[in-house]
Amino acid sequence: MTPATLSAAMLAMEGAPGPSAPQAGVLTGHWHVVAILAVVAVLTILLLAYLVKYLRLAINLFLDTPLPVTADLHDFTPPQGEVVTFPSLEGRSLRGMFIERPPGKPDLGTIIFCHEFDSNMMSVGRYGSSLIEAGYTVFTFDFRGHGKSFTPPHFEPRHWASNHEVHDILAAIAFVESRRGADGPGIGILGISRGASAAVVAAALSADVRFLV
Repeated sequence: MTPATLSAAMLAMEGAPGPSAPQAGVLTGHWHVVAILAVVAVLTILLLAYLVKYLRLAINLFLDTPLPVTADLHDFTPPQGEVVTFPSLEGRSLRGMFIERPPGKPDLGTIIFCHEFDSNMMSVGRYGSSLIEAGYTVFTFDFRGHGKSFTPPHFEPRHWASNHEVHDILAAIAFVESRRGADGPGIGILGISRGASAAVVAAALSADVRFLV
């Protein structure tokens, strides 16, 4: 090999590319992706830890607290009053009862009581006694399909409020107004559960309702 040939071969070797970079270089070049994945992993672990903690708490509360459906729905003294019937907006018969305030108490107005689902007007004995003692007259009634009020054909009461319950409250408002007159202290509504939902709608539709309890 001549000196010129040897020099050309050495120059070619010096200009040739070296071996490929190690795999660690790939991770170094994508460090932001690695950081994001690490953060997601840590957050996922923390979220699972919190979920397990609160799930255990919810299970303990469920096991230690009696369900509402197991409560004694008759743990009160049935109230006494004037039992009446009044027409629904469709002209059918609804049952109600006026419970007068104690003698000597100033007239604070009349409160219409709207009972909960699958109950009747007598449940006012649990919720309304303090209002009566304070000086309110309470009018309680049975929604249609409950107690001794009429039940339309193929009617099945639901757990949620519907236009039927709203109409029954509006009929009760009209009946109380016809008995008490418009010059008294006014009408309020006390509703429980489904009765409360229907009472909010009825109050929005009637200018005669002055307050909700």
